[in-house]
Amino acid sequence: MLARLVLEKEVVKGLLRTENIIRESSIYQLFAEEIDLEILEKVREEVQKKVREEIREKNTRLVVVNMLKEGLSMEIIAKVTGLTIEQVQQVQITAVENDGN
Repeated sequence: MLARLVLEKEVVKGLLRTENIIRESSIYQLFAEEIDLEILEKVREEVQKKVREEIREKNTRLVVVNMLKEGLSMEIIAKVTGLTIEQVQQVQITAVENDGN
């Protein structure tokens, strides 16, 4: 049984040496860099998507506020913007709160 443990230790040491050699190889490095670039690209795409959504929402809120200032009904604003009446009301509440600050 003790001989088996020694053999297993040697096998483990060999595997660790092999792993270090693989990590140091140029092919591994290129592969790792490619994976990192793919991850970065996905993150960049997600960030761009979020920013576009936030800009779209902000622009919609500005349009709603301007329509309210012009005296349009909430029903018309909801129909034109695609928002629900509740969402239009929320934009109005937020606008009033922001004007008060």
